[in-house]
Amino acid sequence: MANPSTYPASRSMVRLVMVAVLMLLALLLTAPSRSQASVQFGTWSPGEPYAGNLDGVVKLQNDTGRRVDIVNWYQNWPAGGVSSGINAVTASNRIPLLTWEPWDPSKWTSSQDWPYPLQTIVNGAHDNYIASFARTLRDVGRTVYLRPMHEMNGNWYPWSAAASGVRYGTTPGLFKQAWQRIVTIFRANSATNVKFVWSPYALDVPASNPMENYYPGSSYVDVLALDGYNWGIDPVTQQPRNGGWQTFAQLFDTAYDRLKALGPQPIWIAEVGSAPDGGDKAGWILDMWRRADEMDRVQAIVWFNENKEADWRANPTSEIASAFRPGATDVSYLAEVNGGYYGMVGSDLYLNQTKSTGSGTIEVHSATVGSGYQGGVHYPTYLSQAEANNGRFQMVGSDLYFIKTRNTGSGKIEVHSATAASGYQSGVHYATALPLSYADWATFQMVGPDLYYILTKAPTGSGKVEVHSATAASGYQSGVHYATAVPLAFANKAWFQMVGSDLYYILTRKPTGSGKVEVHSVTAASGYQSGVHYATYFGT
Repeated sequence: MANPSTYPASRSMVRLVMVAVLMLLALLLTAPSRSQASVQFGTWSPGEPYAGNLDGVVKLQNDTGRRVDIVNWYQNWPAGGVSSGINAVTASNRIPLLTWEPWDPSKWTSSQDWPYPLQTIVNGAHDNYIASFARTLRDVGRTVYLRPMHEMNGNWYPWSAAASGVRYGTTPGLFKQAWQRIVTIFRANSATNVKFVWSPYALDVPASNPMENYYPGSSYVDVLALDGYNWGIDPVTQQPRNGGWQTFAQLFDTAYDRLKALGPQPIWIAEVGSAPDGGDKAGWILDMWRRADEMDRVQAIVWFNENKEADWRANPTSEIASAFRPGATDVSYLAEVNGGYYGMVGSDLYLNQTKSTGSGTIEVHSATVGSGYQGGVHYPTYLSQAEANNGRFQMVGSDLYFIKTRNTGSGKIEVHSATAASGYQSGVHYATALPLSYADWATFQMVGPDLYYILTKAPTGSGKVEVHSATAASGYQSGVHYATAVPLAFANKAWFQMVGSDLYYILTRKPTGSGKVEVHSVTAASGYQSGVHYATYFGT
């Protein structure tokens, strides 16, 4: 991460009506983006997984409701002993991302002492250590992403010409040679399971130190990446820090375009964080997901989850943590940041209020078309407000359904309801046959009283988007199971929704073929093999 010392300097009906108007405008005028679930989420959790522990990672996942797919951590030279950490990460079905740093940070900070000048790497002085480390990673037998010498275009790490060029003769050319030698040694030791991540900072510091000068070539890089931080303001002096409050787009848009020009590899945001001071951090995170959805080559975002130079953490408050939840930027969650889920039931507007309720429970409110959206029902339910982050709420007719995907007593996905007939004080309670892990792979939706789940994330057994259900008639233990004709690759380009028992997918990402947003379906009657195909007049 960048060193800052060296970086340049009630529930009114009026509100319901307004939300209804916004929802209708959004549905009519805005093409939805690809699902957030298609972008993998990762984190650095302090102290992990060095001793094989992942407690902070698990807590972050529970707090945000978003699966942590990637675990990043930092390893200085010449340390070894990484196997226990890698094994812990892979055993949890997560991806290890190891940031490998040739320095002793305490010596560099205190006296600018650096035992690993790039010239010594190029000359082979550290070949034995590099080869030994390569064999250690090879013997893990699982894919490991290795990120050596990151943020080389800043002026805070010694492998940057801007930091150690005078004292140690560091140049971009030496950096490229050192990188190429490291990769060559790994290949010579058959460490083909190691994927190399080249990760500059999103801003060149100084501007005369451009990232492109350090690029070792596409044949030596498996993943292109970027690091970047929104520093905001100093909480004491209220003065801007390191560029002040910057949006995700301001930090990354230009760098992303530059990275795409370097090679065809996947792109990760390998380090990112936002300070809480100077703006709305939860809003910043929501904007991050929206913008990342528009960056078609971004495959992962890795959050720096530490209270360090600023409180970068993703879960210091429930409001900030909820901004990470899958679907937080979807139309169906349009007003969730205001404390609830809005949806139309026929022509009436319903609000399932999940936060800041006067009763302390989940509440159901409506604004009916018959009243001109000026009146409706207002009920506290039996569901505790503590359930707000444990799943998804949806109206089925005038009944409230709760699809619980986290913290279930049964260890399975659960279906609960609160019926209008009971005044929302009772309903059905079922543990389905679905393991909780499905929450990471599927989109859940009630179709009448039946639960449908659309598998859009590999691995599906068929290699296609799949439609499954758990029917109320079976006690949610069985249903339909179909492999559709829709390739999994469409998960990154489309928004999926059940309309009755038919699956619709709205292609919003280039290339769509027509250059327009497209509406497609696969019908239940066809076994989900065919349906309608239309190009709309909306541009992509």
